[in-house]
Amino acid sequence: MPLFNIELVYRAVIQADDAEAALSAARRERRDIEGDCAEPRYDLAGQVRAPADLKDGWTESDTPYGGDGATSIGQLLLVAECQPDRDTRTIDMFEGIPA
Repeated sequence: MPLFNIELVYRAVIQADDAEAALSAARRERRDIEGDCAEPRYDLAGQVRAPADLKDGWTESDTPYGGDGATSIGQLLLVAECQPDRDTRTIDMFEGIPA
């Protein structure tokens, strides 16, 4: 299975003296913001095909969400390197046709 970067975006209105202070307040109030806000917006931020595609502190030694809980991103990237590229839109195009 491929790996993807996903961004979860919460929106909050914060009163502060300037933008830097607003960011600082958002970090402090993060748990309350997450609890009070409606469902976050989910954005696809690109497929992870190489370590350079990892963002925001993720590393090859981390374990991705949605996996088996034990296999690292680095191990998954190595497996993906060995897999031939297949067009998954046509993978079942010949299913059921006798050989």
